[in-house]
Amino acid sequence: MGKIRKIILWNLLVLGVSLVIVGGVAAKQTAQLFWGEGCPHCEKVRLFLQDNQQNLRWTIIEKEIYHHPENRTLFLNAVKECGLDIKKAGVPLLVVGEQCYSGDREIINVLQNQALTGAKKPSWPQTKTGAKLTLPLVVSGALVDAVNPCAFAVLILLLMTVLAAGQRRRVISAGLAFSGAIFFSYYAMGVGLYRLVVWARLSLLLAHFIGILAIILGLLNLKDYFAYGAGGFVMEVPRRWRPQMKKLIRSATSPVSAFIIGLAVSTFLLPCTSGPYIVITSWLATRERYRQALLWLAVYNLVFISPMVAITIGVWRGLVPQQLEEKRQKSLRILHLLAGLLLILMGTGIYLLP
Repeated sequence: MGKIRKIILWNLLVLGVSLVIVGGVAAKQTAQLFWGEGCPHCEKVRLFLQDNQQNLRWTIIEKEIYHHPENRTLFLNAVKECGLDIKKAGVPLLVVGEQCYSGDREIINVLQNQALTGAKKPSWPQTKTGAKLTLPLVVSGALVDAVNPCAFAVLILLLMTVLAAGQRRRVISAGLAFSGAIFFSYYAMGVGLYRLVVWARLSLLLAHFIGILAIILGLLNLKDYFAYGAGGFVMEVPRRWRPQMKKLIRSATSPVSAFIIGLAVSTFLLPCTSGPYIVITSWLATRERYRQALLWLAVYNLVFISPMVAITIGVWRGLVPQQLEEKRQKSLRILHLLAGLLLILMGTGIYLLP
């Protein structure tokens, strides 16, 4: 039980870190905007902030200085620290750390370059930023995950556990709870990865790497079709993890425990299902704004769990999980072939898109 507890703690830690990133703790930087009531240049900056509030990576604290003496004092101190001429300094003034930016044009330009996710005018050279994700590409990536042997194996084992406990009526609720947990944890991890890539400003590095990564992962899946297990590994849950994973799943016999176990088990699936997800999410971070990315991630994960939901309903209506497992075992190589071909096609398309 000691190993199982360690695994659960590690899995929950990974999910927790992703949630922290989602919350913006790692990605938020605080900036101060000094402005004055009735200042037209200040109003331009504030309108820009209002229009782009959801896409800001910075937390902007606004301080009006004409009617608030305490803010006026802070403004003068900031002017001195930035080495500006107090007689000529005015609002709007944006203070970020030790940097000061004045005037509406300069401030808006800085915000576009550094504080907006999916910035319109990055300050570093970019390539391939024009292409957008399309529904077929997102669905294709999700289907690569969905046909992966790992996801099927985990869900079938869960349903076999519920049936073995003589609780057929709980199959539907436990299966849906488990699928919901996978959706929640993968969605959180995707948003965390998106914000991490944007925060680290990795657009240039990822321009070609995303496509190459997808092709490499596809080739590794093809390896398991032509020579299953060659090289001492398979593109599935690592074999040394499987006994612990099975013990975890067999403890899930109710919807609540199925949801909790689903959260923990989700990180067992990462080594064999994360490839397409990393590719799509990283590509989103280089080309899509935050709210649009959230929508695409939701679509991706709904497609990803749809086979889990279908299997759950099938077993609830009388399908035998053991038969499904036998078919899965017989189809392992074909599933790896499909995953490999889809990944290679997706990676090639991403790499060649303008």
